[in-house]
Amino acid sequence: MTPTRTPSLRSVVLAETGQDLRRCQGCLDCDAIPAEDTDISLGSLIQLALLNDEAILTSCTLWSETVLDFAHFRVQRILTWNRFCCPFGTRPSGEV
Repeated sequence: MTPTRTPSLRSVVLAETGQDLRRCQGCLDCDAIPAEDTDISLGSLIQLALLNDEAILTSCTLWSETVLDFAHFRVQRILTWNRFCCPFGTRPSGEV
């Protein structure tokens, strides 16, 4: 019996939102978000998702309300940020 494969973060976002993270062009426009409650830049978060680094699931940046408020102005050319966050559900309880 072949073990089941866990889908990549990119494929989860694509399946749930219709957004392909490979469309990110690495312009880093999204890194100019004035938010203090981030631990990595938004551009890095997208690149780490493409690398299937599950550490982003506990990133403050992913769950930041401030980032959510500003991101739609910065990433709207390619991605819709609130749709990117959608497949990951709500912020885990106890996370800062």
